Amino acid sequence: MRTIDKKNLNLWLFVSGRFESLLGWAALMVALPLYILDLTGSGTMMGVFVLVGNLPRFFILPFAGVIGDRFNRKHLMVYLDLTKATALIFAYLFAIANKLTLPVLLGFYGVFGVINALFDAPTSAMFADLVEAQKLRQAMSLNSAATSIAQMIGPVVGGLLYGSVGMRNVLLFTALFYLLSALSEVFIRYEHKRKDSTIKVFKEIADGVRFLFGHRGLRFLFSFAALLNFIGAPLFGVVFPYIFRQELRFPAQAFGLIETVFMVGTLVGSVLVGTVLSKWSSKRLVVLGLIFQSFIGCLMSVVLWQVRSSGMALIAVVSYIPLFLIGVLNMAINIPIGANLQMLVPSEIRSRVLSILSLVSNGLTPIGSVIAGVLIDRMNSFFFFFVLSLILFVISMAFVFIAPKEAFLSPESSSVSN
Repeated sequence: MRTIDKKNLNLWLFVSGRFESLLGWAALMVALPLYILDLTGSGTMMGVFVLVGNLPRFFILPFAGVIGDRFNRKHLMVYLDLTKATALIFAYLFAIANKLTLPVLLGFYGVFGVINALFDAPTSAMFADLVEAQKLRQAMSLNSAATSIAQMIGPVVGGLLYGSVGMRNVLLFTALFYLLSALSEVFIRYEHKRKDSTIKVFKEIADGVRFLFGHRGLRFLFSFAALLNFIGAPLFGVVFPYIFRQELRFPAQAFGLIETVFMVGTLVGSVLVGTVLSKWSSKRLVVLGLIFQSFIGCLMSVVLWQVRSSGMALIAVVSYIPLFLIGVLNMAINIPIGANLQMLVPSEIRSRVLSILSLVSNGLTPIGSVIAGVLIDRMNSFFFFFVLSLILFVISMAFVFIAPKEAFLSPESSSVSN
């Protein structure tokens, strides 16, 4: 009973730390695109901004995986959260001195991308070590619910702070929450199994690659994820900010509220997956989520195109409903896949495999964002939204018919041995 209690406490401390840091990050991720758009008014610069933030991950992630499997994952979480807080305080000082220019901001965001890459691999690999395998999907639902709440509140706070008191206060707000996150993570009880053998970086990366591509289910999931992210990520990183801010002229506060509606949907979806839908198979959840999510995206693009000249109230309503539903369906996809990945990969190699998987699935995202930024400046943005949504629908239908059974595990399955 004591072990169960300790694991529950560890889970709550982990979730608390992630909630605090994500709350600040969600506020920052609303304010920064608005700041870039207000400085430049350019969709191309939005694409460049996303590229600068994500490109460092491409080079850092394989090495971050080795670090996450070799060193104490808890210590890495704490120290890297403190590093993020320090970086944000420096950016805040630049803002006070009126020196937060576009080049400075892009440089800061690039550094933050490096820190995030080092942080994500050990953090994601640590989750399954804190929870019993049979409770993993419910634990991930709890973590996703906390994430949704943070990302619900954060965009509203980011929009309000940016619209009322400026960028510098958003930076300070985020720094304070990273400090609180590190404080929560300090109390996690985590036993690190030290490896005494010499670190052979490229050999250990190769071991992770061999495990990934030697497993048919993993290989398929991340080939699919790479294609999905290449097409889908620009929707949220480039297309939505451009349409709502530039085309529909939403003020900063209203734009933050639009993003919050999506997060309300992810919160509802997280609760449903962890409770009402907990007995559903992973394949059933993922397949239904993919089909309906992409179909709703197509429908939303057409409706917004038709009512773009209507009043703000009508536009908000036809935006709220599909974004809420997409958020619900997004959790029906992400939670089962995330739980399956944790169970499919042993702990001693999990950080490397997940970092390589993240590299494979997200490697094309910066390129897709830059292409989207260039195209949206040169064509009708609503038509571009429709085309991307239609492509996602076709990809989702292909997944339904060709996904191998090895890509899914039941919630009761244990991890595969190496």
